[in-house]
Amino acid sequence: MDAKPVHMKIYRTAIPMRSFEHAAATRSVAEAVVTRLEFSNGAVGWGETLPRRYVTGETLDSVVADLRDVIWPACLQLDPCDAEQLDAIPVRSPDGRCINAAACAFELACFRQMEAWFDRHVRHRRISTKVSGVLGSPAPAVTAKRLRLMQWYGLRDFKLKLGFGEDVDAENLRIVHKRLGGSIAGTASSGSA
Repeated sequence: MDAKPVHMKIYRTAIPMRSFEHAAATRSVAEAVVTRLEFSNGAVGWGETLPRRYVTGETLDSVVADLRDVIWPACLQLDPCDAEQLDAIPVRSPDGRCINAAACAFELACFRQMEAWFDRHVRHRRISTKVSGVLGSPAPAVTAKRLRLMQWYGLRDFKLKLGFGEDVDAENLRIVHKRLGGSIAGTASSGSA
């Protein structure tokens, strides 16, 4: 499967949502950078990233610039469908900045293109993925409500964000443990001899 990237489009998205908060940020808009890669074999791959300045130092603007000015030129010399060459995608800019979020958007587009090609030519199967809910709020009642809604929608895996202060964190943890504690204990005990 010789396929090289021949064209890349970069999109910025802003999707309104109910307010989401954790210790590092509060958001009412989900902003992401989406890449669309066209390959020489006609395949198309899509990738996305959600840069966070407080995580990697990257922003929406820096990701767009790094995709265009650093990653795209470097990857024109690679075959990103070759896993070893995919590892050569830059994760640092020439000045040493972390560009992991930008690399993520490009890599996902390459993986999805390979997955689509593989499914078309080798096998037809669904890829199942786990989706986890993110919990945590300075208002523990909101954490409880979100947990109930997420469970109602079928989510079974959760991540609890902390950092709202010792009392709030303890109450959020108590609420989540009360609701999920039996499931957690059941999972832990089923693996022991």
